[in-house]
Amino acid sequence: MSQFVHEKDKYGHDYWYLDGGDVRSAPAGHITDFRQQLTRIKNMELRPDDVIMAAFPKSGNNWIHHMATMLMEGTT
Repeated sequence: MSQFVHEKDKYGHDYWYLDGGDVRSAPAGHITDFRQQLTRIKNMELRPDDVIMAAFPKSGNNWIHHMATMLMEGTT
């Protein structure tokens, strides 16, 4: 079962995230109420054609876009 986890970094900043075991969802800077947003993500209905990809910031947004397109179109 997922749970909210609270941690402090070495500077004393508070961080909350949803720990689902294999998946951790960290709040993004533009989300004002990240607990509500994480609950929405947890409860969203997935469709058979949904593709979910995750990447670290600055890891190549264009590359991730091309990989997702290739997966959805079945091309190489």
